[in-house]
This record gives sequence, structure tokens and C-alpha cells, in this order.
Amino acid sequence: MGKMQGLWIAALCLLPTLGLAAEAPDESQPIRARSILADQVREQGHACGSAIEAHRDPDLSRPDLPVWILSCSNATYRITVRPDMAARIERIGG
Repeated sequence: MGKMQGLWIAALCLLPTLGLAAEAPDESQPIRARSILADQVREQGHACGSAIEAHRDPDLSRPDLPVWILSCSNATYRITVRPDMAARIERIGG
């Protein structure tokens, strides 16, 4: 795994905690998640024309293993972010 991929995965694992220290919610958090996830999907060889929306899947996520849903203009993916490993990417629509 390359250094950049490791940094992306670390960023995604920490992303849900970014707004906890501030009183007001961080409105840029969904934009960052969408951008980071779309880059990871593309890096791992999947098509993501334009990232539209990203959100955590509360039913499948665990504190140490976040699961995200990424909607792109041409597909929808379920992305499991695993520390020190490539993300697990499943195409679930589109």
C-alpha cells in the first residue's frame, strides 16, 4: 500500500470525529468525505464520474471500521475503510 493510500484511509477513519470538538457542526465535512472517498474509489480502479453525495452507513459502521455510501454520477458504492489496508469497495447501484 502506498503512502498516499494510507493517508487517505487515516483521514477517513478520523473524519467522523472532526466536528466533535467544535460547538457548531463543520459544514465542510460532507464535502471532504465525498472528495476523499471519490479519490479512493478512482485510485482503486473504479469509475466515479462526479461525486454527488457521501454519508456514513450507521447500520454497518463500527467505531473502528467506518462504512460509507458514495453516490457518483454513474454509480453508487459501499466503501469499508480498513486501517492499513485498501478500502473494500462494493458497487451497489448505478
